Amino acid sequence: MVKTKMTLDIAKTPMVGPIIRQRRSDRETSSVEFTILSNGSTFDLTGYIPKFEGKTSKGSVIVDDNVKVVDAKKGLLSYQFSIKTNQNTGAYQTAYISLTKSNIRETTNNFGVLILPSADLSAENLQDYLTDYEKMLQELKDMYVSFNIDGMVEEITSVKKDMTDLRNSVTSQIQDMEKEVSTSISETKKDVAVQIKAIQSEVQQAIDKMKLDVQASIDEITKTLAEKDVAVRGEINNFTGDNNFDKPIGGGLKTRLAEFSDIKIVTADMIEYVGNWAVNASTTKGLPVNTGSGQLEVTPHADESGEQVADVGGLFLEIGNDVWRGYVAAGSVTWEQLALDSKVAHLNETKNVALNSLSANSITTPTKTIKVTGPLSSDPLVFYRKGEAVEVTGALHITTAKSEGSLVTDVVIPNGYKPIIATRLPFVSTDGKYVGVFAFGASGSLAVVGASLPVGTLIYISGTWLTSQTMPAIGQLPDMNDDLLEVDKKEQL
Repeated sequence: MVKTKMTLDIAKTPMVGPIIRQRRSDRETSSVEFTILSNGSTFDLTGYIPKFEGKTSKGSVIVDDNVKVVDAKKGLLSYQFSIKTNQNTGAYQTAYISLTKSNIRETTNNFGVLILPSADLSAENLQDYLTDYEKMLQELKDMYVSFNIDGMVEEITSVKKDMTDLRNSVTSQIQDMEKEVSTSISETKKDVAVQIKAIQSEVQQAIDKMKLDVQASIDEITKTLAEKDVAVRGEINNFTGDNNFDKPIGGGLKTRLAEFSDIKIVTADMIEYVGNWAVNASTTKGLPVNTGSGQLEVTPHADESGEQVADVGGLFLEIGNDVWRGYVAAGSVTWEQLALDSKVAHLNETKNVALNSLSANSITTPTKTIKVTGPLSSDPLVFYRKGEAVEVTGALHITTAKSEGSLVTDVVIPNGYKPIIATRLPFVSTDGKYVGVFAFGASGSLAVVGASLPVGTLIYISGTWLTSQTMPAIGQLPDMNDDLLEVDKKEQL
């Protein structure tokens, strides 16, 4: 008994599997183990009644419930073909497994069943052949016993004729059987060829449909990319709408391990190195210290057109508890250490400061004069000047609507505070509706960039730039009282 394994799918997915072959009227029929799937996944047969259903080559309908459930969860069935299924030679017109549960009916895709013809030599015909031979043998024995020579010759002649007739009859039957077998084989080949062609057609149709589905998906993705703002890696992307990010943005804002060995490399192209870097002072030349590790922030400035300048900007360095600010102009950096609050003497404050000994037995208590500008108010902004650095802070209340690119004529940067090159400072309105930058020109002008501001908008500004103008002297600051302070303060030990 032949046992075959076969996989079927209730989604009717085309599958190329073995063809079940049986000999007509064989009592030992084929046994098949089926695995039932649904769209390629195991189908749970719990509660289902399986049956074999088919239509023979002669059109006879076969329904056989002798299908056994081997493992319902794994979708396994077993079926022993009954004798009634192999009575008509040729290929089944259709064959499949049906599954029924209550009012639910599922069927699998078709599989091939081929019934081969048999050489029909029944026991009755064989007995006839044996009886004829036995008669002839008995007649010969009788002739030998009787020694009837004349009768013997006659009988031999008769026997020869009978044997010839018998041989011709057997030969004719063999030829008829060979012709029938040849015809059946030819028909079987034709049926198999038809089934193969049908399967090929189904497979090609499935491939064509898959191609259409894939192309439709590609077209949909292409349409989505064309209709929406999508960032493409490795390209410059301009976003016109508001963008909200739930997680930190990598790249320029992410602290990276320094890949440069000299700060001159950074100041020569600050646009390339914008962002935060983890630095080691002992291996990076040009820093204000040569020991310790910390963080360096690189910020290039922009010109009047809004484009960033590669060799102009600011540096901010933290190593341990010490902080430095670097001013970069034409690729050169000037470092300034920012004092800790605990080491600074404030106005109207008495502070004890430990000074270095001038000799082994004495310490002096010097009197120092601190000179700074400001604050210088150019309503509504306030400017501070410290060395070559200018700090601006304040709030603008828009009383006249400003279009993008228009000048704010009621604010002018006073002499002694104008930037070396045009500097842009970002702003966000207090209600969060307007985002843009203010362009502070080297001539002292102020313009709105990136947004139009309606009347009533309130904006806070804060920022820093470098100036090369002469430090304002007492009495030279316009429209200011007490704009330059001289503070004499004795610092006691």
